[in-house]
Amino acid sequence: MANPDITFSSQGRASRLFPFHLVEVDDSIHSWKKDWRGIIGEFVGTLLFTFASACIAILGVNIRLFTQVISSQISGYPNFSLGSILVVGLCNGLAYMVLIYNFWNISGGHLNPAVTWGAMITRRIGFFKGIGYILAQILGGVIGALLVESTTPSIYQLASIGDTWNPTVSLWNGFLLETVVTFIFIHTFFSAAFDPISMGRVAPISIGFALTFGTFLTWASTGATTNPARAFGVAVATGNWHHQWVYWVAPLAGSTLASLIYLLLFMTRNVEGALGYHHHPDGVKLVTEAPGAVTERTRLIPTGNAHV
Repeated sequence: MANPDITFSSQGRASRLFPFHLVEVDDSIHSWKKDWRGIIGEFVGTLLFTFASACIAILGVNIRLFTQVISSQISGYPNFSLGSILVVGLCNGLAYMVLIYNFWNISGGHLNPAVTWGAMITRRIGFFKGIGYILAQILGGVIGALLVESTTPSIYQLASIGDTWNPTVSLWNGFLLETVVTFIFIHTFFSAAFDPISMGRVAPISIGFALTFGTFLTWASTGATTNPARAFGVAVATGNWHHQWVYWVAPLAGSTLASLIYLLLFMTRNVEGALGYHHHPDGVKLVTEAPGAVTERTRLIPTGNAHV
């Protein structure tokens, strides 16, 4: 998404691993101070998403009480039904999409440590700023979950924001599911938002549907977390730490694989050719829609440095 600490420059040099010679990332320890709005944005955005997601999960777990006639029960875990999976999947994806749009130009709309981790290891965001994002996301997840715990009637809470792991699913199978779903989600994020040739304004729609797809696949198995900050916040609010390590290790593993594979195999290398240069009296004008930007941005590059 749009990262204020990423700037286009004619002085950068490409490498085989990081082929972004038009992108420079501020990697200083004080870089997070330059974008305090982004860190606050990640805190607020993750807080809102955790609150919305947990409320949606509560609705999904309890919707079976109202849809028993039209829902087919999934064997092995009576709290899940076809109707609840559809509701949770669609609402989760819609909530994430709306919040990305809300924080698109503020922080880039990560709202998930797995997304920020992928951006960090591929240098789409500076290391120290990324750490600031992740800490803000964790704090937002905790406060969001505590708000749900304090505002939701106990009759609707049940086990819905705590342990949603299906007892018929083994630890290994659950770990693999969370890893694969996060891989798909992060790969979509890179393709839609982090690639120099991004989808621009419609990127959040694609990302939201990727989360919906992942929820369809795993909500009845592991709870479809794919978001360590949300999982940690819920654990703090409910005191239920069952399989908590899976909700951290699996998403970060899936993010690492998706990020590096996209970077090495699919990331756009020929930025100039793909975006197009236009001759300008003052030099060469690069017209590009920066990843995650709502409006087009232009940079003037001196003619003598056009091929660096």
